[in-house]
Amino acid sequence: YKNPKDKSREKLKKKKINIQRKQKVEQNAIEYVKQYYEELGYDVSSVELDNIGWDLTAIKNEEELYIEVKGLSSNNINIGLTPNEYKYMKNNSKNYRLSIVTNALDLDNIKLNIFLYNQENNKWEDENGDILNINEIISANIKVNI
Repeated sequence: YKNPKDKSREKLKKKKINIQRKQKVEQNAIEYVKQYYEELGYDVSSVELDNIGWDLTAIKNEEELYIEVKGLSSNNINIGLTPNEYKYMKNNSKNYRLSIVTNALDLDNIKLNIFLYNQENNKWEDENGDILNINEIISANIKVNI
């Protein structure tokens, strides 16, 4: 007899997240997006550690942008936002930019998609017309106080 749960446990062991790789993906993505906006003439500052709902603030003349950066090692866009990030995305849609860097570890094939809110069609889209499909979820942390 073989316990079917053993297979799922084996898969979980194989899927352990490589923390260093994940950090490198995020670091490359942040640097890539920061450089992109600086080349456009923005003064860019990192606010990653401030936990305010975005990673970079970019200022140019009177315009201020709140940029959330997501880095991916593949070219498939499928990300999650924290409740805080999503709240600020919705509440600051005019100034919020969701910048998704794909292939973040392959500097020859790295790609940036910047999604911004289009009021005309009430959608988040990038310059190619790709539209974000947003699935709102509700979650909870549950514990027993003993």
